Amino acid sequence: HSKHGRIQINTLPVEERDIDLFREVQITMITLLQERTLSIDQRLILLGLFLDRLQEYQTEKQAKEILLQLIVGYRSEEFLSGEARQLTEHFAFDAQKFIPFMIKFISHTLDCLNTEDGRRFLVKFEETFGIKPDENNQVVLSDIAANYESLADARKDFLEKHSPFLENYLVNELFYDFYPWRFREDSITKNYAVFLISYKIFELITFATVQSGLNSKEDLLAMVNWFMMRTDHNPDLYKRFLELLAGIDDTYLLMVTLL
Repeated sequence: HSKHGRIQINTLPVEERDIDLFREVQITMITLLQERTLSIDQRLILLGLFLDRLQEYQTEKQAKEILLQLIVGYRSEEFLSGEARQLTEHFAFDAQKFIPFMIKFISHTLDCLNTEDGRRFLVKFEETFGIKPDENNQVVLSDIAANYESLADARKDFLEKHSPFLENYLVNELFYDFYPWRFREDSITKNYAVFLISYKIFELITFATVQSGLNSKEDLLAMVNWFMMRTDHNPDLYKRFLELLAGIDDTYLLMVTLL
């Protein structure tokens, strides 16, 4: 909707025969994100692997039938109950890699979020993780990483309790922004990178909000509204994200860093 109440329609330049393929891709993405036998991070790993394969198949101009076999395979019961979990076991999270990478994106996001309606959430976020510039306007990454690691148990409890809330956010973002084709001039895997980084920032802010005691339904809805209004409606933010991602096309390396 525009500010005048008009609905703006975005279209993709695709042939009618491929419309069902687009629909099946999104159904598969949602199936992976809603697989509640797995953690949120495990679901995001599978999503990244799926989209990486999809990008590879499209680049090689594989036949539509081959693409559909890939899609069906990733959402089959046999895959989700067996191989899926094994694929995620190869990833070991490292806060010392995660924090330096994320701070580059967080710094630009905080500029957008620094508004009166969300200041209380932003303050809690900065306090929780110790994101505060020194007299030289620099942040000490090792201190932030240490703060993050010290909250490991609290983050685990948070993720277990609020997993459905985070899942709903992810599915909403997928629908609302038509991932993995939101940024049409960029690859599917680059779309996934922005989707994943944006979610991780949202997860961190949500954790800090809950951790600080702002955990009522009203608080969380206000936080989501503030975050989405300031980020989803800010094309310059995601343009900057894509600039920072220039040269980063390795989905596996991205997931090893963030998940």
